[in-house]
Amino acid sequence: PKKTVSYTSKILRGTDGPIFRVIHEGGKPVFESKSMTGCWTQVISTVNAKRKELDIDHVGGNSISGPVMFGITHPKVVKVLQNLTAGKAKFVEPTEGGTCGLN
Repeated sequence: PKKTVSYTSKILRGTDGPIFRVIHEGGKPVFESKSMTGCWTQVISTVNAKRKELDIDHVGGNSISGPVMFGITHPKVVKVLQNLTAGKAKFVEPTEGGTCGLN
């Protein structure tokens, strides 16, 4: 909470659909969820708990968009995904809840 750190977002193939993973730059902690927003919500919750533990004031909101944080709402990424699925399946645009996929 006292410094800026980087996180890496990964989308893994799970047995029942994608698994979304966010990894702290130091390798730990690792957060996983079946939704993008669920994954990033865990990150925010962990940071907020640490802020509280260290008695650091928090200014700003706590809302976060998993699809934005994973980068899949960026127009170039959407275009690539649409091209990958052309003629094979329909790409489902991400929702605020963090779900997306192929139909």
